[in-house]
Amino acid sequence: MLPGLPYRPKDFALVKHDGLYHLFYIRHNMNLADEETENDLGHAVSPDLWNWTQAPAVLAVRDTSWDRTHIWAPAIVEKDGLFHMLYTGVSTIPGVSSGWQRTGLATSTDLYEWERLDAPVHTCVDVPWTVCDSTTATTAFRDPFVMPDPAHPDQWLMYYSTFPASDSGGMVVGIAGSDGDLGAWSDLGPLWITNRQYSYNEIVESAHLFDHDGLWYVFFTTSAGQPLSFATGSDPVGGPATWTYRGRLSTMLGVDTSPWYASEHFRDGLVDYFAYVLGDRIEIRRILWGVPGTFALAQPPLMHVRSMTWGRDSTMQDSTETLSIVAVGWATAPARLEALRVLADGTQVPVSLDSLGLPATVTLTGDTTRVSWPAAWLPDPADTTRALDLVVRLTDRTAVAPRLSIARRPALDVTAMAWDGAEVAEGDTARLAIAAQHWLGRSLDLATLRLRPDSTLTELAADSLGFPATVPLIGDTTRVEWAAAWLPDEPDTARLLRLVVRTADGTAMAEPITVVGPEALRVDTLLWESDEAAVGDTVRLGVVASNWRLRGVELEALRLRSDSSLVELPLDTLGLPARVALTGDTTWVDWPVVWLPEDPDTTRLMRLVVRTADSSAVAEPLVVLGAERPLRVLELAWADGEVAEGDTARLAVVAQNWLGRGV
Repeated sequence: MLPGLPYRPKDFALVKHDGLYHLFYIRHNMNLADEETENDLGHAVSPDLWNWTQAPAVLAVRDTSWDRTHIWAPAIVEKDGLFHMLYTGVSTIPGVSSGWQRTGLATSTDLYEWERLDAPVHTCVDVPWTVCDSTTATTAFRDPFVMPDPAHPDQWLMYYSTFPASDSGGMVVGIAGSDGDLGAWSDLGPLWITNRQYSYNEIVESAHLFDHDGLWYVFFTTSAGQPLSFATGSDPVGGPATWTYRGRLSTMLGVDTSPWYASEHFRDGLVDYFAYVLGDRIEIRRILWGVPGTFALAQPPLMHVRSMTWGRDSTMQDSTETLSIVAVGWATAPARLEALRVLADGTQVPVSLDSLGLPATVTLTGDTTRVSWPAAWLPDPADTTRALDLVVRLTDRTAVAPRLSIARRPALDVTAMAWDGAEVAEGDTARLAIAAQHWLGRSLDLATLRLRPDSTLTELAADSLGFPATVPLIGDTTRVEWAAAWLPDEPDTARLLRLVVRTADGTAMAEPITVVGPEALRVDTLLWESDEAAVGDTVRLGVVASNWRLRGVELEALRLRSDSSLVELPLDTLGLPARVALTGDTTWVDWPVVWLPEDPDTTRLMRLVVRTADSSAVAEPLVVLGAERPLRVLELAWADGEVAEGDTARLAVVAQNWLGRGV
């Protein structure tokens, strides 16, 4: 973050609000003398820690107040939706005070407009062990840092830099406590581990604390060649025995940190950042944790999710909801999600994303990526009727969607099913009305059955009837139109199908509808397309029938012998079908002609008779010309041995395999 000339930053505070990062910092105008500058706080805003916009400065000095000369070292915490800024106000009044430092308080709801208390909230007058002289410029009471008290919920700790009267040659970090009112503080003594007997420096400024894996870190700026120093300990208010002085940050990092000072720690979800002043800018780095007491620093990620929101705060199971993810740098990384259930006592427990049907990884497609989700409801083992209060957040917890309450959808209740008539003819349209409650977005599975004369039910495949197995429900009453189909029973003398339609789970059923089937099948004619065919040809057999719908006819084949007797031929040896499914008033059967020889066989002819199995229809014989055989001329002979010119003589040619041939 660069303020831009002529300013350079000094001590600062970093806070996040509504997906934006806000950085408040001492603004030092390099074109002015020290006593003339640092009279307000710079304010910069960023969506990603990379790109910063300068907002109007805040908390300008007040000419007639205790903070009339300088405004230093902001520290910001949020409590009950209100931001509280603790800062150092400095006042110089000739003959009265010289750089007199005290701690003030300002509050804001939006981080842009601030209201200040008229009087300071903590001064060295309140701390008897400090050097406290308003007329001495070396008196110090500055650089507040505030954090929640880990040992006492809803209470606060404040750390600041001062000189202890018992060792006025070196500074120390002091501690104050608050019972909850950030405008009222009580003295908790020094944090002695920061004194020069441990830090080996007289100057100790800009202290801040944070914890990781149960270990506390205190960082502070000294006047050493490598200014940033730190210690680790088990108790943020403990004595020196509870702390270990770790020395200079540069030693731990293995890099030169000589120009770094006024460091701060910032935690965004599970991500820790370490920031510091470097010349004309504030550098921000992500902490990569190592073994206890160590870490490395890296660039912050380019992708940052600013917000995650649902279209509303409550919904019904199975309703489609949209999770909107607003992000910058969205092309560089996906958003990784996790979900939690909020129990009745307010605790949150993880919920499997698979069980919810939510994706664990969302590929971001723009500044705003929308994820559509059919809202799922999962029972709480302790309470199956309670709504599912769901929290969806990033796995690093840097963005959290507001809680979504998902009410359990009532079970589908089919209240009635009825046909518009008790009887329908095959091919006519019948209408089934389905009345249901809680139908929105649901479908109903149906079963179809035949009611037989003995009152037994036999399941029928819905597709064999052309009836839908699943019906999407579209209103309080859904109507299904059906082109009535009739399936014969075996035996079937009444030509009636008594059809029962019910829900697949049997909870609702329509009264049976009677489908009246067609008249009895009547085969009027069997005919060949031609009277004669040769082996290898294709000839067609026509079946002319009445009442043929959904029916077939059984065939048989016979050879008509020369003595007019009939001999049955197996249909499979001929390649003729034993059953023909009828498709119209005339159904044609293509037959690649097959010839079966007779024994003896001198003519190569097969006279084929095809008829229905019940002999109700018979086709005229088809003459099948057999396969070719060599012509054999057995004899040539005249009828008479002599003839007169002009009379008729006859020559007999006796031959085998002669049909269609000549000699």
